Amino acid sequence: MISSKFIKMPDAEYFSLSGLSASALKQFDKSPSHYKYYVNNKQDFVKAFLDGRVAHAKILENKDPKLIEYLACKSADDKSKIHDFFKKNISEDNFNTCFPGGKITASGRDQAFDIGNYYTEKEYENIMQMYKSVKNHPIGKHICNNQKNAELASFVTCPRTGLKLKAKFDYVPQSGNVLFDLKTIAEIKENKIKYTIKDLKYHIQACHYLYVAELANRKFDQFVFVFVEKKPPFGVLCVKLEDDFIIDCMDYYHTLLDNFALCKKMNDFSKCYDEDIKNVSFYLYT
Repeated sequence: MISSKFIKMPDAEYFSLSGLSASALKQFDKSPSHYKYYVNNKQDFVKAFLDGRVAHAKILENKDPKLIEYLACKSADDKSKIHDFFKKNISEDNFNTCFPGGKITASGRDQAFDIGNYYTEKEYENIMQMYKSVKNHPIGKHICNNQKNAELASFVTCPRTGLKLKAKFDYVPQSGNVLFDLKTIAEIKENKIKYTIKDLKYHIQACHYLYVAELANRKFDQFVFVFVEKKPPFGVLCVKLEDDFIIDCMDYYHTLLDNFALCKKMNDFSKCYDEDIKNVSFYLYT
């Protein structure tokens, strides 16, 4: 049964509330300076992020991607960026029609199709195909089972460091010990998927989610990424982090939290990369 500490809430409300998220912690893993820049500056609008959010809304909650609240996102900051995008690409005569009172309308969405470089019918069909692929997958289908279990947020306090932590879970199952996370990807390469997880620091995200869930009274022993391709054939690959790997990652994760807590106590996030010269070597033909 899902704990009362898991809450259904819009993205805008989640982002407005304090707490160290997995995204912020991944930036801190690069350097304290990267984290400082991340939290103090608005992130550039990247269409791929919006596409991923729309795909998540369809796959996890079976929301129609054509609904403008999902096309335009729930974040006020994202809406502002999309608003600016439309303003640059739509004629002034049509702008007020598309944005009465600053809110995007179905007419505004039609204009997006007209300019052809924002969100097309083909992209819409691709999202529908992604949804079908996940829903028809023997394992992936589990994250399509219950809309009430999707997109749940939790806010907890780390007992070791006193840090306020937060997480927005793609899907929290009613029962069982497996926590799932959905990832959209351009192309799945099975023999290189571990490098994708490492390079994008998904292992840190997994540890953060497992730890926050445990503090919210739901302990999960396994973590599975559900990767789905954004283009034909819309393949699905489910990847489970091995038990020993999770144990090692958790040690690293808690060290990361300790270091973050120290920087916060010292009020110093200025450090970037080491100033010493790094020695590098590698095998050329492996």
